[in-house]
Amino acid sequence: MLLTISFVAIFVIIFVFFYFFLTFDPKLEKSDKVKGRIRMFKKGEAADAAPTEQTPSIFRDMSVSDIPALNVMLTKFQQTAMLQKLIDQSNVRVKAGMLLLASAMLAMGGFAFSLMILELSLLSCWLWAVGLAALPIAYIAIMRWRRFHRFESQFPQALDLLARALKAGYSFSNALEMTAAELSDPVSLELKVIFNLQSLGWTLRQTLINFVERVPLPDVKLFVTAVLIHKDIGGNLAEVLENAASVIRQRFVLRRQLRAMTAQARMSGYLMTGLPFFVIVGLFVLAPEYIKPMFQDDLGKGLLQVAGFMLFTGIFVIRWLLRIKEL
Repeated sequence: MLLTISFVAIFVIIFVFFYFFLTFDPKLEKSDKVKGRIRMFKKGEAADAAPTEQTPSIFRDMSVSDIPALNVMLTKFQQTAMLQKLIDQSNVRVKAGMLLLASAMLAMGGFAFSLMILELSLLSCWLWAVGLAALPIAYIAIMRWRRFHRFESQFPQALDLLARALKAGYSFSNALEMTAAELSDPVSLELKVIFNLQSLGWTLRQTLINFVERVPLPDVKLFVTAVLIHKDIGGNLAEVLENAASVIRQRFVLRRQLRAMTAQARMSGYLMTGLPFFVIVGLFVLAPEYIKPMFQDDLGKGLLQVAGFMLFTGIFVIRWLLRIKEL
């Protein structure tokens, strides 16, 4: 008990020290002092002047962390930019630095909990730490997948609206604006970005390539290819967009048919995956003396680790085998 309290105290002290170290920026402190002196000097000239609100910046915030020292350190790694890109694609309002800090704190807390409280082996402690550290990144990946799934379901409707607007005589930019106003997020947000970038002076090719980088889906690549070919050689863009929407809908029908045909196999896999956990919980409730040696004996702990590794490896292998590669 005393060892656990000592470890927690040392952990809190280290966390507080690193927090103040990372948040301390001499340049910002000096800038705040100068601004404070200027405000005090102006009070004598305009004492009755009402305080003005801070003007928002028109420039995009490219930092990966609000902590200055951490931002300087993380910008040196290319993986940080890749992680921030995944966060932007998931549309979660968090920066890569905060996500990495959360992963580090979860890893340290999981390692300490498994070592001090559960009294597991070092290998198990490291597995706990890695598993908990992966939770924030897994959350970002899930949110990104859900957003892309909603985008795919809305995109054919967006292409139909674009085609109708082009047939009505609107320009491509005006058709994008009108389509963005009619639909909801995430398609609406992405189309508004394209329209705003064109309004700021970007060329059509630049905005569409940026669109593919933000939403790297096969349907988006098909749309961008069609628009760029039309820009270079001409043609009936409205008809091309209608055909693209029809192809995308046929792909959705095929995907849903595959899910319907494999529903029984997938449900069996889910039940077989969850069965060991239900059995363990049931034994803990009905016969705790029977299952406790599995978690107390070294051989039992080793067998549990091997079983868990084989279980999750089998899940990933089966999902990889059943994955449909889209060209």
